[in-house]
Amino acid sequence: RSISAQKLLIADLRNLVPDPYWDSSGDGLGMTRKLATDAGVPAGAPFRTVGIGKNDASTPQYETVRPGEKFYVEFWAAPGVAPASDFGVGLHFRSINTTTGVAANSWGYVWAPSSATVVWQKYSGTVTAPATVSGVPTSQVRVYLHNSSAANGHWYVTGANVVRMAGGELIVDGSIITDKLAANAVTAAKIAAYAIEANKIA
Repeated sequence: RSISAQKLLIADLRNLVPDPYWDSSGDGLGMTRKLATDAGVPAGAPFRTVGIGKNDASTPQYETVRPGEKFYVEFWAAPGVAPASDFGVGLHFRSINTTTGVAANSWGYVWAPSSATVVWQKYSGTVTAPATVSGVPTSQVRVYLHNSSAANGHWYVTGANVVRMAGGELIVDGSIITDKLAANAVTAAKIAAYAIEANKIA
């Protein structure tokens, strides 16, 4: 009874990559599935199955997105041919002009840089939805994998995760008030040294 709904953090923890380990025949991205033990797959793959592709790949459906929304991106990748071009896992953002119906596009990636070493490495980072695309608020997003130059070789990828980062606040100004605290619940033994400073007390 002491926790109201507006004080709860609600987050979407779904992985937007439909088949992050490429362990089924239909990955939703148009990439080819391979076993880690198949010929040509770089040794030391972190998972049993991987995806391989030379060209760009994306999920077919868009989802709604808020301007400024953040996404966490993580994946394992290895170049199939060295040196390979840069390879990115990220997001394709769109805005739709409601008057003209015209779509405008923007992309953001976490990059695996071109490498002369054929070895599996883990990459991670964040991608932020732009406030606008071509002057119109960003409203749609989908997962996008990009090979910056297919002529320079292909990449193997697995363990791909793209998730929305929670942007809410667990404790907001005024959210803890005295009638929500049990009597004697806060004692000196529960407060770390120097944890309360003068500028933190209203």
